[in-house]
Order: sequence, then structure tokens, then C-alpha cells
Amino acid sequence: MDEQQELKEELERILRREQFTLRSIFEELKAIRSKLLYGDEPAYVVEDKVQELIWRVGHYVGEF
Repeated sequence: MDEQQELKEELERILRREQFTLRSIFEELKAIRSKLLYGDEPAYVVEDKVQELIWRVGHYVGEF
């Protein structure tokens, strides 16, 4: 396998991992939205979930 092919495969692995992370964040945001719309949980529980997601995203993008 040549170097160009190895780099291509590495970039594809990175892209799949990033897409998985973004999909996970997206699904969590949808769940939080549902909880806010339908009042499934108390506000403080939803706030904790939002704070956790902010922390996760901050680490993901290098802000924390």
C-alpha cells in the first residue's frame, strides 16, 4: 500500500469518527428539545443535560 492510499484511509477513519460524534450530539440535542417541549423532566434535570452537552462540545472543539 502506498503512502497516498494510507493517508486516504486514515482521513476516512477520522471522518467516520467525527461524523459519529456529531450524530451523537445531534441526537442528544433532539432528546433535550423533546424534554423541553413536552415537560418530560424538571427544568433542573434538563439544565444539567444541557450543561453536560456544552462541556462535551467544548472539549470536542478545544474550548475547554
